[in-house]
Parts: sequence; structure tokens; C-alpha cells
Amino acid sequence: PRSAFWAPITAKRFVDLQSVGGMDDYFSSDFTDLQLKETLGYVSSDEELNKLQAVLVAYSGADEYVPTDRIDTRQLTQRLVNA
Repeated sequence: PRSAFWAPITAKRFVDLQSVGGMDDYFSSDFTDLQLKETLGYVSSDEELNKLQAVLVAYSGADEYVPTDRIDTRQLTQRLVNA
């Protein structure tokens, strides 16, 4: 796994990024809407807290790590917003 990305990576970090439900798996396109809400719903659940926070979701127009033949980034972004 150390050579899986452009920078060295540990096996644990690789698993956290690549496993469904891994420790860093927050934005997977294969999550159901309910799973996204459970993961990200806290961002919008507190009205007072929302006044203090902002969230930016940005995809590059040519992100080589997003398989555009399978993932519609606009649709995924809207699903993240809805969560």
C-alpha cells in the first residue's frame, strides 16, 4: 500500500481510505442517503452551530481519482448537501 498513492501511505491509512465504512470514509459515492445523513447530518442539525460553520465541497473538473464514467460529481455533491 505504500506505493498506492503519490505519497507514502501506511497500511492502516490505506484501509481507512479504501474500506467502505473505514475511519476516513465520509463521502463515498456508494453510501445510501441514510448512511450519508448518519455520517454528515450533524453538520446541519444544530441551528446555532450552523451560524459558525461553513462547508465547502469542491471537485476538480479533471480529478484523476474520481471515475467520471461511474460517478456524477454534481449529483454526489447534491446528495452530500441534502444529508
